[in-house]
Amino acid sequence: MRYSIPRLVIAATQSGSGKTTIATGLLSALREQGIAVQSFKVGPDYIDPGYHAMASGRPAHNLDSWLVPEQVLPKLFAKAMDGSDIAVIEGVMGLYDGGREGISSTASIAKLLKAPVVLVLDVKSMGASAAAIAQGFRDYDHEVDFAGVILNRLGSATHEEMIRGAMKDAGIRVLGALHRDDSLKMPERHLGLVPAAENEREREAIESMGTAVAKSLDIEAILHLACLAPELEAEPFDLGQVAEHSCRIGIARDEAFSFYYPASLVVLEHEGAVLVPFSPLHDAELPDVDGLFLGGGFPEMFAAKLQENAAMRASIKKA
Repeated sequence: MRYSIPRLVIAATQSGSGKTTIATGLLSALREQGIAVQSFKVGPDYIDPGYHAMASGRPAHNLDSWLVPEQVLPKLFAKAMDGSDIAVIEGVMGLYDGGREGISSTASIAKLLKAPVVLVLDVKSMGASAAAIAQGFRDYDHEVDFAGVILNRLGSATHEEMIRGAMKDAGIRVLGALHRDDSLKMPERHLGLVPAAENEREREAIESMGTAVAKSLDIEAILHLACLAPELEAEPFDLGQVAEHSCRIGIARDEAFSFYYPASLVVLEHEGAVLVPFSPLHDAELPDVDGLFLGGGFPEMFAAKLQENAAMRASIKKA
């Protein structure tokens, strides 16, 4: 079956270049325009999708050829696009970084989905060298549809003009330029970004990202680029007949437990589970359930609060 799905990949030269900020801001800006935008994240990541979901208003999905056979990903992607107008796919690490021979890299997923790639470049303390780096990324693998760059952390209008000139000479399209703004920096700690569920100012931060991206990126050109993506061929995704409800599973959802793959929960429900959310942090007792699913997160950051909730601990022990 052939699917016509507008789509693009937001990649980077390396981790810390600002691709999550820009991808999240783009989701927010598109949603503000009334566009139904569906986000994806390359790799087994839970934190970035949390910000994506807040920005787009839709659960974010992962694309990972470590966990899922490569041939299955296109049909999972197409299924997740039901009811959406455009897909924004955030890469992982640098464009070509992955396992051996590039397995599960952003580049490999982009080629698999025939999606154009926009490269985020952190150009702080850099001039024309930015064009040399972009040219290297463009020419490294000609099977990647390298569509252009977004300049991030520019220092001044003169800095921007200099790099835009170098990009033009190299034949590389600039699709946006963001100047340094510490207010857009996302909170981090030892294992990366702070999860959205823990970030008290996430809504305000996402709105700021959306405003900045709307002003600094050529949204019209990016939409046009996404619409130029070729038709995607994929088998329809079908889980078969829905099972009768057979059990109730309590699913822990709060600041301490927030890491879940939406696709996993869909399959659980399809197999007959009724998912009942509860909070090990804030609730006094378990709901009426037959089993528990405590997803990932950073419960160690809330150890004191979890310990203080003696009623919940007693309820779980009793169950």
